[in-house]
Order: sequence, then structure tokens, then C-alpha cells
Amino acid sequence: MARHAIILATDPRLLAPAGKQQRDHVDYSSRVGGVPLALRTAISAKRAGAEHVHMIVGPGGAWLRERYEADPRLDGGVNWHLLDETDEASVVAELRRVIDRPFQILRAARAVTVDTLKDLWARAGQAPLVSAMTD
Repeated sequence: MARHAIILATDPRLLAPAGKQQRDHVDYSSRVGGVPLALRTAISAKRAGAEHVHMIVGPGGAWLRERYEADPRLDGGVNWHLLDETDEASVVAELRRVIDRPFQILRAARAVTVDTLKDLWARAGQAPLVSAMTD
């Protein structure tokens, strides 16, 4: 069974890239352990066994795709969904219809360990644990 992870990078506060003078501003490219937040989430999902990663990016966030699409750690394995007139919920609903199996929903600004994601995959479909992580 193919595993899918949907990563939400839609928070407008984090979509505006910080300028060089804004050291206290956090965005999706802010580094945690040397790796940008959004990229870290996608890499963790892939290392945990996600064969298909879908990154939903909010309006004004096309720079994320431009910056990380060619990163070799992703091995070209991210499907990018750039929001314009469509909202996040509509894209997730459409992906849910297409995927038709358990999947993980992750926030791009939340660092989650590979072990935690693997544990959720192992328990996918077991009530009451839901294999989705959001805030």
C-alpha cells in the first residue's frame, strides 16, 4: 500500500520570506538543525516511508517550490499544490478522494521525528488513533 503525506505550508505569517534585517522573523525557510522547516518536514515524511508527498503551499508561497523543488534530499518526490483561488480544505478533500487510503497530514512549521511518523504509519486505521497530525 502506497503511503501518502500531505504537508500544509499555508500559514500567511510564514509565507513571507524574512529579509536579511529580520533576524527574529520565522518563515518556512527558517532553519532547525541546519535544515529549513518546510524541507525538514518533507524529508522526515519520506524517511518515514511516504512514497508520495504532497506539499500544499498558500498564496505568495511559490518561492518555496522554487527554492526546494530541486533539493536532492527530496529526490524529486514532492507533488506541489500552489493555492490561488482554491482553499486548503478543497485541495485536501480532492487529495483524499484520489488517495483513498490512510495518509498523514503534517504542518510544514512543525518538526516531527521520523520515529513518530513511522509509529503513526504502523497504527494507521486503528481507532481511536488517527494518522493525521495538525495543530
